[in-house]
Order: sequence, then structure tokens, then C-alpha cells
Amino acid sequence: LGFGYFEVMSWILTSEAVLKKSEMQGPALRVSNPLTEEFTTLRPWLYPNLLGILAHSKSEPLPIHLYEIGPVERPKSAEAETAPDFTQAAHLSAISMHPKSGFSENWACLSGLARSMGVPLTLREEEIPGFIPGRCARVMKENHSIGLIGEVHPRVLEAFGLEQPTVLFEVEADALMNKSAAKKKE
Repeated sequence: LGFGYFEVMSWILTSEAVLKKSEMQGPALRVSNPLTEEFTTLRPWLYPNLLGILAHSKSEPLPIHLYEIGPVERPKSAEAETAPDFTQAAHLSAISMHPKSGFSENWACLSGLARSMGVPLTLREEEIPGFIPGRCARVMKENHSIGLIGEVHPRVLEAFGLEQPTVLFEVEADALMNKSAAKKKE
């Protein structure tokens, strides 16, 4: 990724508690016979795990800039419940925590990355649970939502035990590889 970010790799399995703390909305695929409470659900987004990694790294010197590229299980609809109702996709998420982190810094990173790959992106303002209203948006490519960007809500930061402002984005990796969102749907 560059831009001073360090790569992390988290498990594809996560816990319902982590998803709840992140205030992530929408269905997630639960493992039918989990071996532990920490690994009960296939992650639908990367960013809840990144918030968990920050929670374990809060004693590290600031700023902390992390990114992950990895698989997620995305629901095909809001009513998704079983494995056939989900599809695997590759996502890219980046998170930044320091006293002066903000939306503009995060958008500059994502738009700079997209521009270097020849991919035009725009933003559509939207209130997203877990993010500060007015400081979050959907990331758009060819009028299709490919992800989200925003400043993490203080309530979520408190749930993870984080004391510094935190911003993040998460997008579909294929969309940044200049693969058309329209072609992907075919």
C-alpha cells in the first residue's frame, strides 16, 4: 500500500462480539459448530478486526497506520442466513489512529492509491452505523458502491478501548484493480 502503512493479516473468522462493538450492520455468516467464542463468524468486513488489532496495539507509538487485503464473506442480500446466501470477495482496508487523524487524510490516501491505478472514485455522503455522521461516505466507482470511508464514532472507539481519533476505509480490491463494477455483476 505504501503511504507509511504496515500490513497486517487477521483471521477470516471473527467473533460476534467484535462485530457488535464495531456497530457493523447487516448479516454475517455464523459457523454452525464453532470451537471457541472468539471464532464464531466469517467476517463480512475487514475493519472490525483492524479495530481489534488497534486495541491490542494501543501502547505502540503513534501514529499507527495499518492495512489488510484479504477475503470476506459478503451477503448477497439483507436476508442472507446460510452459506449459499454469501459470496467471497477480496477487500482492502486501511486504518489510521493518531491525534490529528481525519477524513481528509484518509480520503487522500484512498484517492491517491486509486489514481495511481487509473481508477476514478467518488464519494456519496451517507450515514453509516459506527461512524461519525457527516464524516463518512460510501466509496463509489461507476455509480456503484464499492466500500466505505469515515471517522470511527467515539462510541465504537470506547467499545474497543481506543483513546485516539481513528479513520478507515474499506473497498472491494477488484474494483481498485480497474475491473469494471458492471462486468463484475455479469
